[in-house]
Amino acid sequence: MKQCLAGLEVFVRLGFPDPSVVLVHTVEPVLPDGGFVPIDSSSAIAEIQIQRKEDGEKRSAEVAAELEKKNVPSTSQMTFGNPAHEITAVAKQEGADLIIAGSNKKGNLESFLMGSVARALVADAKRSILVGKQQLKEGDKVSAVLATDHSDYADKCVDALVAMAPGGLGKATVVYADTTSDDVWEAIEGELPEDQGRETLIQRRNEAVCDKLRKLCGSVESVVLKGDAEDVIDATMKQTGADLLILGAHGHGFIERLLMGSTAMHMVGNSPWNVLVLRVKDGR
Repeated sequence: MKQCLAGLEVFVRLGFPDPSVVLVHTVEPVLPDGGFVPIDSSSAIAEIQIQRKEDGEKRSAEVAAELEKKNVPSTSQMTFGNPAHEITAVAKQEGADLIIAGSNKKGNLESFLMGSVARALVADAKRSILVGKQQLKEGDKVSAVLATDHSDYADKCVDALVAMAPGGLGKATVVYADTTSDDVWEAIEGELPEDQGRETLIQRRNEAVCDKLRKLCGSVESVVLKGDAEDVIDATMKQTGADLLILGAHGHGFIERLLMGSTAMHMVGNSPWNVLVLRVKDGR
């Protein structure tokens, strides 16, 4: 509940034009086979299902009241089944631009064995996802770190963010993790014009992203660090004290997640940061 409210607070503070929210509470199956028993039966399992439904209605009402205080209209839906699947289905049905979820920080083993709704959404949903984990600092604006690998997809994700037109970004830091080995760079630089060495090339690309973000906020800076992407992002989040991490991510199949994982999946499952995972709607 607390993490969900944190995600909603980030959403509200980001200041999207004409925001509205559909609150979805999913009653998960009690039976081992994933099924449900009739609500009108007298079994103990039916009582558990009824209690879960009532708990969901109560929580949805509490969240709706908080949104009303912030002048954000909302409606509520009760669904039954797998939470990630049901949330994704409602998002598609409603034509939502963004899915908001809460997530506790988990260790590597717990995340691998148990997973979470937020991780499942990042893996499979075709919409952008905002995962709330911690309360924002006091203030009117949101400070953010946007991590990019300068791929075509990452650039499209930045364009998607600009199109969403959040008016509540106060400061943004564009960070790039240079993971390319020195010997590879030496080979690459031999093919580049004299005015496009390693640092110049990366900084130009970073500055191009900064220019796009200046349409949203006036204070934007560029950071380039050598090292593993996850370490570089963590270091930049700590150094800047940002409220939100923003990054783009494709959806991934199960085998790819199992063998390789992804930076987005790691940040959602293992970091303490609020995370906005951008996704281009058509998936390209």
